[in-house]
Amino acid sequence: MKSKLFLLLAVIVTSALFAYYWTPYAIDDAWITYRYAEHIGAGDGFVYNPGERVLGTSTPLYTLLLAGAHALGMSVPVVSYVVGFAATLGTIVGVFLLTRLLHSELAAFLAVAVLVMTPQFHKVATYGMETPLYVCMIVYAFYAYATRRHTVAFALAAGCLVTRLDGAAVGAALFGAYLVEYRRLPWKHIALYLAIAVPWFVYSQLYFGTFLPNSFLAKRQHMNTSLQGWMLRWIVVRAAAVPAAVGGLATLFATRTRLLALPMLLWSSAYVTAYTLSSLWRHQWYFMPITVPLAIFGAIGVVRVSEWLVRDRQARQWAVGATAVLLLAPDVLTTVRQLRSGPYYDPIEGVRYDVARWMRDNVPRSAVITTGGIGVVGYFTGNYILDSAGLVSPQVVGQVGPEFFLDTAVNQFRPDYVLISRYEMPDFVPDDYAFVKTWPTPSEEVPYYRLACRVPCVGGLPLETAP
Repeated sequence: MKSKLFLLLAVIVTSALFAYYWTPYAIDDAWITYRYAEHIGAGDGFVYNPGERVLGTSTPLYTLLLAGAHALGMSVPVVSYVVGFAATLGTIVGVFLLTRLLHSELAAFLAVAVLVMTPQFHKVATYGMETPLYVCMIVYAFYAYATRRHTVAFALAAGCLVTRLDGAAVGAALFGAYLVEYRRLPWKHIALYLAIAVPWFVYSQLYFGTFLPNSFLAKRQHMNTSLQGWMLRWIVVRAAAVPAAVGGLATLFATRTRLLALPMLLWSSAYVTAYTLSSLWRHQWYFMPITVPLAIFGAIGVVRVSEWLVRDRQARQWAVGATAVLLLAPDVLTTVRQLRSGPYYDPIEGVRYDVARWMRDNVPRSAVITTGGIGVVGYFTGNYILDSAGLVSPQVVGQVGPEFFLDTAVNQFRPDYVLISRYEMPDFVPDDYAFVKTWPTPSEEVPYYRLACRVPCVGGLPLETAP
């Protein structure tokens, strides 16, 4: 009864945070997947721009799930929010069950509390992306393995791979743990894993000419080696970092739990190493998966240290409670500050949403639009999008770096409209482009969105009279 009441409280808190952070717009990247899903569901093929077979979404399984919803007449953004919310609650339950199995109910209570209050967990859940479902599948893959339901575990691991390419680490961790435990390869489970995952890669190779998302290839051009190390730096300053290291080692060296915890420990190490060494941008959704092992092993570490230091059971519970306050305090304070500042996690997203709706109502559907933030603009306008970030437009991706993608898009392809996230017209833009409308934002990094057209504007939109 106690555990059920606690889980109910955790669900209530998570639901309240989700409702508060929810906005009518998801983060921009989500709308790329939504547009793919609606084209698939409408029978137009797995395309972003009709007729162009470019894999610009990095989450094929989630895209197909949303495509099915669209084919049934459901709203893709609404379904995505519902799935994300349900998966977030499912993850909370899964973390409780897995932590209790690895140590105790007391540790499970603390793990859930840490997880729920981590901003990178409860905020990313409202982004409208595949991440909550992906994290939920990871948790239950490891829980299924720990409860000896290997078929379920490897099936979920294959689902993780088709959901995101970095999901390969989940399967690798399970196969590695199985080999360590049983000293043989799980041929039956390997066959199951391949039967689920291989069809997508074969289809992708035949349909797109590659199984690597073009967004992945474009982002390699966006990389900046000065960004390396952000994942490890974020973990090191977490309050749960040291307890998680203690808990991970304690679990690994405990006879009862070492084989049960080994898959998650292997996956966590691979995930952190990969993103620490990568030069990708520090997007918040990359942190959500790793919040799970931090919460689980951090909680186990706190309880194990209390067991070593305090023998009296009641005193030990008080010690865990006092430590939990210290563990939770930074995230609680961060969450309170965010709640006081307002529900919007990014000040420019709301403005970009307004830009997209204005363009939908004013820019002709026949016009070609170039923009670097293609998600919400592409979804709402339905226009042909020439992506100056290269995610769905490989023709603009050169070898010289992303700062030249817009130059390539404008000068080589001469689009009808260009959405620019700066006030001045870039020097490389030809003289026959002029501004149509300006949207100021509250962001210092992106203070303006400005829409320029190639004069005369398709659709006859008037130019701005003042700079």
